[in-house]
Amino acid sequence: MLPEWDRDDQPEVGQPILSDTLDALVKDVAVLMHVQGNALAPTWIERLFSHMEALYGAQFKALWRDMDRQQIMMHWGAELGRLSTSQLARGLERLATNAINPTLPQFIRLCKPEIDPRAAYFEAVSGVVARERGEVGAWSNPAIYWAATAVGAFDLKTKPYAQIKCIWEAALAAEQAHPHAEPVPPPQVPQVCPDKGKSQRSPNATRKIVAELHSTLAQTRQNNPDHKRWARRIQSRVDAGDQSVTDLQAQVSRQALK
Repeated sequence: MLPEWDRDDQPEVGQPILSDTLDALVKDVAVLMHVQGNALAPTWIERLFSHMEALYGAQFKALWRDMDRQQIMMHWGAELGRLSTSQLARGLERLATNAINPTLPQFIRLCKPEIDPRAAYFEAVSGVVARERGEVGAWSNPAIYWAATAVGAFDLKTKPYAQIKCIWEAALAAEQAHPHAEPVPPPQVPQVCPDKGKSQRSPNATRKIVAELHSTLAQTRQNNPDHKRWARRIQSRVDAGDQSVTDLQAQVSRQALK
């Protein structure tokens, strides 16, 4: 039996699907989303797929020809349910000018605002300096923070953009490709020891402070970020056959993992 999108009763390219205009899909996001936990309603995902089928025709059918439509829609509903209404609306509007039928990661990128790598670099430099002062920093997008963490504060502060451009853009692209970025965590504020001679503690109090310092050090080591996470993510996308990875991104990530 042919998959649903191979049946003869499917609409021709460009033919409207019932009354599901783009405006109707956007309007119904807020009504239909999150009816099953954090997932989007299956009826809305069905309408989204019908909308894409009308836009892309044979390209849509070829993308998922030998796959189960219901399983694909369930996966899309679960992943898109983590996005906001405004993000979904942005993705829907950008479909009209997107020449290629998007996969799920590609559609999620359509839903998110574009980030200028150069502007993001300077934001990251200011952000890491602020965090060294114990401040959160101004981060317009969590992906910029995580890219800064992957590259490292030292390189960001000591290397000009022209020198760090390839590594920075690869790290930023890897974080943007991640469907759901974690929020920016609060900064770790270093504890300042009092000046010598200004206070005296009992041996028990001293041992307690030393134990707390050891505990803090162990926690810091446990939370130590993986500065090559961006490269591993790119390589995992290459291994999965993601055609959206550029040759430059693949080359830079391979060099970073050597």
